[in-house]
Amino acid sequence: MTSTARATAPRRTRAATAALAGLCAAALLAAACGQAPAAPAGGRSTGTAAPPTGGSSSAAGSSTAGVGSASSSAAAPLSWSALPTTAQLWVERNIVGPAADPAQPGVLAACATGAVDVSRNGGQTWTSVSTSGVPAALTKVGYAVTGTASPTPPCESAVPDPSAAGTVYAEWEVGQVQYGAPPVYHAAAYTTDGGKTWNAVPPPTGFDPGGFGGFSVTSGGAVQAIYGPVAAAGSGPSSRSPAFALTQATAGGASWQAAALACPSGGPCLRWGPAPTATGSCAMNDHPQPIERSADGGATWTEAYDRNAADLANGCDLNEIAAVGPQEALLVGRGAGTAMPSVRVTTDGGATWTPVTLPPLPGGQSPAPQGVQVLPDGALLAVIGGESSGQSLDLLPAGATSWCSVPGVTLAGVATSAGSVEPVGGRLVWIQEDQQGSPTVKSAPLSSIRC
Repeated sequence: MTSTARATAPRRTRAATAALAGLCAAALLAAACGQAPAAPAGGRSTGTAAPPTGGSSSAAGSSTAGVGSASSSAAAPLSWSALPTTAQLWVERNIVGPAADPAQPGVLAACATGAVDVSRNGGQTWTSVSTSGVPAALTKVGYAVTGTASPTPPCESAVPDPSAAGTVYAEWEVGQVQYGAPPVYHAAAYTTDGGKTWNAVPPPTGFDPGGFGGFSVTSGGAVQAIYGPVAAAGSGPSSRSPAFALTQATAGGASWQAAALACPSGGPCLRWGPAPTATGSCAMNDHPQPIERSADGGATWTEAYDRNAADLANGCDLNEIAAVGPQEALLVGRGAGTAMPSVRVTTDGGATWTPVTLPPLPGGQSPAPQGVQVLPDGALLAVIGGESSGQSLDLLPAGATSWCSVPGVTLAGVATSAGSVEPVGGRLVWIQEDQQGSPTVKSAPLSSIRC
């Protein structure tokens, strides 16, 4: 659907014309060069979707960095208004939202103190899955859940098994039992009996439970967990071998097996690598998260960004890869080293990235956005404000030269992470909690997110 917000026609300056000159052949930028854009291969996603085709073959990612790593530092910026509106093939976010499986938008999860709340009917009813057994399960593998909330601090993310009603997978911030925190690690646990018992997710061979880097759900409905090596904060990617590995739940979590990182079914072969672990405070420092790219169908992987550069995706924040053509994609999030929205574009499958200049937000830099994401119609959505004051929405339509504030939509009682707000099945969905922590699904038609 198309936003009814009025988009100002782009005015091409001499600098913008020069910046586009070398990119006119790319499908993503063809319209900006006065050409008809090529139709993207594959279908358009109906919401935020994890793109993998799945797979259960044993494979550890042998990602490399340095030679061949992309850098956007030398590329002249493009203007947001110069980019054409292009249908999305898929979107993969680095933070699991309320609906982890796009094939089942009615299956929702919310992290709460002492429980994971799960709904399998779009929020009409909820089941509270106790997490009281999680601290003991993670202590057995050398990690202690951080935080003081009783009986168990809220998880960071949760994924209900798409086919097994009693199975839930979730992650927590943890410290080493022996030394405490910081640094802060992430570890995952799962239950197959509705919270009566919990176990640590078994990491791939050669990896540590504290190297957990995120959940994803394949197009076939399999839940996967990606792991990276546990290394001292600040160590470079050259010391990592292998860079990552995946494990996949089978039979509703009854067993686990090695899995491969798969290319999406269409568009460039780009996937999120493991989220950062062994970190300090996200409030004080950025913690980069790599984008992995493959030129051989997923047999080998290369980091699209050098982790030590200043232009990385910040793993503390919500970031999205949005494929818009065979080799074209956008990287949307908050810029490293800044709290402001950031967009980059690749037209060569992630080998190189070009920064996109965005107009300033209506409120300037205060309050800073909690996160930025791309909507199915190509608009950018920024979640503004904190939980105590209520969050508002700012919108930058495709081709527009300025943001606008979305009237009539306030996200009260939503966790401050923008990962808890997600387009699902033609609606913008968020989970609102009352003072007792009871969840309620709120939503608005995407067609109403306009100004």
